[in-house]
Amino acid sequence: MALADDTIARARTATGDDILIAGWFATRGPAPPRRTVVAVSPTRVYLLCLAGLIGAPEQPLSLAHTFDRRRVAATIHTRMDGRTLTLEDTWTGERFEMEGERSPEAHVTATMHALSDIHELAS
Repeated sequence: MALADDTIARARTATGDDILIAGWFATRGPAPPRRTVVAVSPTRVYLLCLAGLIGAPEQPLSLAHTFDRRRVAATIHTRMDGRTLTLEDTWTGERFEMEGERSPEAHVTATMHALSDIHELAS
């Protein structure tokens, strides 16, 4: 749990928000994969990237994108080869596709559970 607490603390520092859970993902798509933290607060979902080189987890996190939780749709897929997450802003259509890291310390499952509650918050 110490790594989860560290990731949450780093996400709180980067966002200035009350982060409930944060998990490590890798972006998908035409650009090279990049380690990304998906951080969930009561009102926002943040994408945070390592400020330095990939593979240097002690680097500070920098803000890459912010979603209003009332306007984000989360699509979660669980497959044999891993779990993927798509976050889409329902107003602008911006989409981010990510794959959950395959480490118990990445806290992907807890982050996906928090994101699965988004639709209840939007109603």
